[in-house]
This record gives sequence, structure tokens and C-alpha cells, in this order.
Amino acid sequence: MLHTTEGLRLATTYGNVLVPLDGSREAEAALGTGEWLARCFGAELHLVTAAVGAVEQYWYVPYLKTIAGDPITAVPHWIDDRDVVAAIKATARTLEPCVVCIATHGRSRTAAVLGSTFAQLAVAGDDPLVAIGPRPSLPGPDPRRTVVCLERGPLSVLSARLIDRAAMWARAFDHRLTLVTVAGSDDRPTAEDQVQRLAADPGIDDLEVDHRVLDDSGGPHSAIARHLGEAPATFLATATHGRTGASRALLGSETARIIHHSPIPVLVVPPPPPPPTGQRSTI
Repeated sequence: MLHTTEGLRLATTYGNVLVPLDGSREAEAALGTGEWLARCFGAELHLVTAAVGAVEQYWYVPYLKTIAGDPITAVPHWIDDRDVVAAIKATARTLEPCVVCIATHGRSRTAAVLGSTFAQLAVAGDDPLVAIGPRPSLPGPDPRRTVVCLERGPLSVLSARLIDRAAMWARAFDHRLTLVTVAGSDDRPTAEDQVQRLAADPGIDDLEVDHRVLDDSGGPHSAIARHLGEAPATFLATATHGRTGASRALLGSETARIIHHSPIPVLVVPPPPPPPTGQRSTI
């Protein structure tokens, strides 16, 4: 069972794990995985809540003791800023290198927060997020496996980035890597060829890699949930096509469904940053 730092070989070591809270049971669902990740990385666990002014701290400290124990072993951060995304990003920056572990269906004391908050955070930086859906279970010691959910079609910049980040975590946790894609019967031969070629990439030849094409029945989220039910894993890795707008970020609907239906933590890889103005990406 991996509850120590033995075997961790991430190119960037996370010294801190940050769990956003908003006073709801839904948001608290990320605590167990956050504590587990902190033990694995030998990191410090931090909790952050926004919109906690001086007059509101009367509820916050007793609340932390209720959910985190007394004495509180995690480091609490309460921020008098009603911009939840800004509060989480600012706290994470002060804790770098830091990984954010967030529930995706939390509700704040005043508004629905963590659904839209997660979507905005998912495109806000370079590091992956660990997303926890509404039916989480703690990662078990076996099997030591990270499943990578790939889109159909030619290898894109985002897919290559997803495989690269997932491979980093697989190396860190001494996992084997499973590349999966979803296809109907007509597209299955092409999909098989695609994932077979990706699994043979020399960039991941230091890992034990296998690949699967899942039957597209009920949509990719259903196919992946069935696969995880039949072949348990520790992490699921997926990418988001989030694009920032004037005031919000949009998370791809299928990515959101995959996270919602996943019984395990989801490593969500953000899109690459756009090239500088006036330049075109050559990747």
C-alpha cells in the first residue's frame, strides 16, 4: 500500500495539497483523497475557504474542528474574498508546488460554487487538478493502475499533453498505464490502431502499458464507468477543452460527465497555454 513517499518520482514534487471547502458535505468529499495524496507525497495538507470575513470566523474554526479533528492537523486558510476562484488560485500560488484536490459538486453558504469554480480552475494553470465526483472512494492499494481517457481521432496537442502528465503520475505511483478510447463497431478497427500506436510510443516505454477500446454504448462516460467497475484503477486521467470567456470558463460536457460518473479520483489535465499573440503553435 502506497502511503509513504517511497517510489515517488514526479518531475515536480508536490510539497502541498490544497482542498477547497465551502461549508458543504459535497465539498468535504475531497478531504479523504486530499489526505491520502498528502501522505503519498509526504506533503502538507491545506484547507481553503473563501468569503470568510472577520465576523464569520465564529463558525469556521468550530467547523474545521468538526471535519478535520481537534487539534486540526491541516493548515487552514480563510480569505475575505468572495471571488472563490481567485482565492483558491492565490492560495495555491503561495504553496507552490501544490496540487489542488477539489470536489466538483460543492455548494457554498450563499451560492452554487464548486461546479463552476472547478470549471474555471481547470483552465487556469499548467498543473493538473484532482477532481472528486459525487460518489468518491479512496484509492486502494491494488491494482496500481492509471487509466487515460483519450479522444478519438489523430493525436492532438491536448492528447499528447494528457498522456505526458498521466505518465508522470504513473511513474510517481509505480502504476501501469492503460490507454482507453471509446468507439462504435464501425470505428473500432481505426480506434484499435490508434491506441495501439500510442501505447507503443517510446516516450512511455519505461512504463507497463496496455490499451483498450471500449464499446460506445450510452456515451463515453458510461463506457468508462463500466470499465472501471469491471477493472478497478487508482486514477482516471482526462483532459478538458475548457476555454475562458469574459467571466467564466466552460468545461467540456463529456469531460464533466466522465468526472461525475467516475468512482475514483480524476486527474484533469488543462489545455496548453495559447501561443503568444501573433504566433501560431507549431506543435
